[in-house]
Amino acid sequence: RLAIRSLGICGVMHGIVWWRCSGIRQAMCELLSERDSGIASAKTWPWSTYITFLDQRCTPSMLTKWRAKIQLANTTATAIPFGIEALDVCASTSPIASGYGLATFAYMMERRPHDIIEFDACGTIQDFVAYALCGHSIPAQNCMDVTDAFSWGGFDINTKTWNHHTVQALGLPAHMLPAVKAPGAIIGQSSDVAAVLGLPHGKPVYLAMGDHPCAVMTTIAQTRGPADLNLSRTSVLSIGSASQLAMVLTEDDATQLKQSRGSCSLSFEVRPFLSENWYLGVAGSLSGGNIFAWFVKQCQAWSRQLAVDPTAEHLSDDATYARLISLGGTKLDTDLRFSPTLYGEWASPDVRGSIEQLRISNWSLGDISASICRGLVDNIFSMVPEDLRTDLLQQPLLKYFLGQKLAHPSQLSIQSTADAAVGVAFIPSLLQK
Repeated sequence: RLAIRSLGICGVMHGIVWWRCSGIRQAMCELLSERDSGIASAKTWPWSTYITFLDQRCTPSMLTKWRAKIQLANTTATAIPFGIEALDVCASTSPIASGYGLATFAYMMERRPHDIIEFDACGTIQDFVAYALCGHSIPAQNCMDVTDAFSWGGFDINTKTWNHHTVQALGLPAHMLPAVKAPGAIIGQSSDVAAVLGLPHGKPVYLAMGDHPCAVMTTIAQTRGPADLNLSRTSVLSIGSASQLAMVLTEDDATQLKQSRGSCSLSFEVRPFLSENWYLGVAGSLSGGNIFAWFVKQCQAWSRQLAVDPTAEHLSDDATYARLISLGGTKLDTDLRFSPTLYGEWASPDVRGSIEQLRISNWSLGDISASICRGLVDNIFSMVPEDLRTDLLQQPLLKYFLGQKLAHPSQLSIQSTADAAVGVAFIPSLLQK
């Protein structure tokens, strides 16, 4: 750790946490010291419960009401609407959806204001960690990366600021929102909080970033090197718990997409990416590896329920996963259709999964396994323009069905790792070149 020259942090982009700035430094030192001593404390800490991107408390009716307010506020204030409505998500202000920071903030202000009344700042979980590591103590020191801000909703991609009319329409206290800065900015120096974690004191702390753009850069760097900035139309499909398909766009590409409603939907966003001249076209789904993991757990549960001897040993997670993939490989031509949206979607929280074309002859574990993987690929492709070409994490069934979707399968490059932590480590130096 003595070789550490600076600190970079990345994390999930959509969730939200609130905190009271003046108490963070002391509280974090106390908490970390108690962890080392093994003595638990019952005290109340100066931060809220972290609400994740999977949060579904914002119902479709609430989102519809808020979008109408946002549209009215922006239409009244300007000659041209900012396009928050469902039919025009490619306008300059990012939309709100269930699990997005501003939507969750609006819910809390409307339904549970007393839960956050004591706090004076908010951000993503990585913004909070960065704030704490720097030992900051006032709201003005709280900041957020432009991509994370866009992913929260209500952020104007043209002015690189929060849309005042949107914030006002949602009834949010603007002074609590973080200042928005460009990637690669230094936001402070590591403090005694970092030292308690065994990190060096007095090292530069870079602006926290979202895990997705960092993972995209890691994936690209594995194929062409981080110094090669000719990235236009490079596409990356990452499947972790959820799934996201991203295409690197030039400013001209982004402008064309914004002007073409046929290429956009509430599920496809054009986000800022690293520098002013680059953007990411992103389709994000709540369905990814979590769906196949659910299937694995469900099969294990069925096995235990059917077992004559409840104490008998059953297949491990890894063994069950491998077996289901193998069985799916024998049913690549199944006509069973599985819609994998079991968790809903950001744009449509009330959407549900479904099974179609079910027949007596296509209900084996292999059919189900193959249809789930095909459904995941079909679902993410349905959200984006047809000309996207992608990279994908290693998974034989997903690779097969993805190859079927591509006009030129030979362009598919499979990589088993795309660690966001690697991306956040080299992005600052890349941007300084």
